[in-house]
Amino acid sequence: MKKSILSALTLLMVLAVPVSASAESTPTDFEVRPASTYILPEYEDYQPESTGKTYEDVAKEFGVKSQVVTNDQISEAIVVNSPEEYEALLSSLKEGFEVNGEPQIDEKLQVASPSRFTTMGTNFIVPYEKVIHDFKVYWVKAFADASVADGKITGVNGYSKLYGYQFGLSYVGQNPSISIASDKTSFIATYRGEIQLYIFFEGVGRIDSFDIFGTISEKVVSNT
Repeated sequence: MKKSILSALTLLMVLAVPVSASAESTPTDFEVRPASTYILPEYEDYQPESTGKTYEDVAKEFGVKSQVVTNDQISEAIVVNSPEEYEALLSSLKEGFEVNGEPQIDEKLQVASPSRFTTMGTNFIVPYEKVIHDFKVYWVKAFADASVADGKITGVNGYSKLYGYQFGLSYVGQNPSISIASDKTSFIATYRGEIQLYIFFEGVGRIDSFDIFGTISEKVVSNT
């Protein structure tokens, strides 16, 4: 826990310092930051050009989809100087990656307290939220609002959103898939989305992306 807090504080200090990139290695028509901005201390001991891997090798190893784009298609980018630095970057960015597998409703989940219910017309709305991807300085949070009437869930709405420091990053979230139990007392909301990285490597702009996945599984009302 202490290590994670120290890592996050170190990154926040680095992120607060403006970076001026050299004209030799970076473009001048959009804003850039070095990959070291995001690399956690435990991955800083990489040796450039030591593995023999290519950029594409690293992307494939991490399950990252990489698309070459023209520089005018991006307005900011993370500068990567070697495949090894790219590997350290992805190791850091994906440390918070959460894979839950096939979600199952836990019947032992505590029933929502009446104090959490918000009246809306004749229904009650019970809000839930959960962080499904956490990198300490940026994170994706999922939200779900369960509508309840006459002791039964009548519907669930949800979405997910990116928070925190977002330079060189964006997030595209899909509408969650909702599964309500047959007795209408519990639900599972399954969230899928895509983190996109704007990368500048060897004079070429890239949009690299990887998928994230998470669930909110809640028993909202008692079936007794």
